Amino acid sequence: MGKKSDEELTPWQRYQEAQKKRERAQSSLFTKLRPKRIGKKLSKLRKQQNQKLILKMGSLVLAFGLALLFVIYLISPLSHIQKININGNRSLSNQEVLTSMNLAKGDSVFSVLGRQKEIQSTARGANVKVKSVKVSLSHLNRVTVKIAEYKTAAFLVKKQRYYVILESGVISHHGKKQPMAHYPIFSHFKTVKTTQKMVQQYNHLNKTVQQNISEVRFSPSKSNPDRVHLFMNDGNEVYATLTTLAKKMAFYESISSKMKQNGVINLEVGAYSYPFK
Repeated sequence: MGKKSDEELTPWQRYQEAQKKRERAQSSLFTKLRPKRIGKKLSKLRKQQNQKLILKMGSLVLAFGLALLFVIYLISPLSHIQKININGNRSLSNQEVLTSMNLAKGDSVFSVLGRQKEIQSTARGANVKVKSVKVSLSHLNRVTVKIAEYKTAAFLVKKQRYYVILESGVISHHGKKQPMAHYPIFSHFKTVKTTQKMVQQYNHLNKTVQQNISEVRFSPSKSNPDRVHLFMNDGNEVYATLTTLAKKMAFYESISSKMKQNGVINLEVGAYSYPFK
């Protein structure tokens, strides 16, 4: 039998025919579009994969290059200290500074990089004169050392030998036959603790008064076990109490300027003066 015309079909048959046409049309369209869409997706995916591969390879090459440069640097003279400049040392020689720091020309630059606190601790422990040390690196292998020393405050005399007393209160173990000029002499101090207390008081005096002191003698009495006797370069003498010396000596210049002749200034209790008898 031949194919029936639309007029011969029942409404239900016409509906089925129309549904089949729509399904064939959709199938044909999907067949045409699917290869294009899949092709685009595959192309984009390959591009992304290639980019990731390039980035990964680039990172590996860069890392390998940096590692190679670092190895070359380690075995080259650039990684070793070629020059050391030392500034700020007065009584310490350059070699004494380097010895205290355990540092020498030719050492690895990594012996100073990031070790500031350790170097300072080592230097201060090795030499009592070292107050602080600052180390900096420049031009890859040049080191600059900036050092600050504890100043000499006075000399302690014991058994005709003179021992340096630093402003930190540390007393040298090696005595000299003669003290250096321009520093006061501490005498009759029996203990290190008492000597250090005197140094602390001395550090708080103004420079003019410090330079005017020739000798400080520990001279306890029954009424004042902390009495000190000062001999001044201007010819005056001062009696004071160790624990209040710095505070009372602030009045020294004012009192001495009013004295008609050299004499004694007593700062133990209050403040008064009288001429030598």
